[in-house]
Amino acid sequence: MNSKSLALKRSLLMLAIFLPSISFARNIPADVASFYQKDEILKNACKASELKRLRKEVFSRAKDNKPEIAWNLIRQMLCGDDIAAYRYVMAHTKDAISTEDSTDSQDGSSVKTEIHGASLSLVRQMAWDVSVVETNGGIRVMYDDGGVCVGGFDIQPEHNSWQIVATSWSCD
Repeated sequence: MNSKSLALKRSLLMLAIFLPSISFARNIPADVASFYQKDEILKNACKASELKRLRKEVFSRAKDNKPEIAWNLIRQMLCGDDIAAYRYVMAHTKDAISTEDSTDSQDGSSVKTEIHGASLSLVRQMAWDVSVVETNGGIRVMYDDGGVCVGGFDIQPEHNSWQIVATSWSCD
């Protein structure tokens, strides 16, 4: 067998191995193929379709109470990834916020503490399957981190604006 024939056979073998996976990846819409976890598809919060859905939900829950500010705060917290986003979030975060963590608990209990607002970190586009619910005049945002943890934060209307007042974190 000459080297050209051997090279052709190798090329055909490689094509047979990789062609099905390329075809499969091409059939998944980019907007849906955000993240795979076992057998489920999770949608990243910062994709265009998710941003549109979340904006609608936030405006519905904020009602007439400065919904654009609430939306911008939530969007920056979830998707912001630069110093301008961090400054915006810090300007809309109380000096002291409550935090609830049930990561290390074996019995399902959680630890509630108060932390300095400046210690808050942006989610930086690492949020999937985000839900937005109304809570006591405010809004709670919950998200999957793409792994075994679920995070969240609460915002409340204060002084003609919206402020982050609490965070939560739980891991399996």
